[in-house]
Amino acid sequence: MIHGLRGVLENEIEPLDYVESIFPGEIRPIKGRNSKLRLSFRYTTISGVKLLAYGPSAVQEVFVVTKDAPALQQRVDSL
Repeated sequence: MIHGLRGVLENEIEPLDYVESIFPGEIRPIKGRNSKLRLSFRYTTISGVKLLAYGPSAVQEVFVVTKDAPALQQRVDSL
């Protein structure tokens, strides 16, 4: 898991009433360096949403099962 992602998921996303499950996915290397963790909303899926977590030289997929994708998108955008 990308450094710092677990804390953000456990403290900011998991406690939300409309979030049912969180599934961290594949980690891929990327060029460039992000000095801090950044979470980005990608798209909705049948059961929820796909997020991307950008960290130092890596990106990780995160799938969230949710009943309210628009509310989750607003929350992610505010982080």
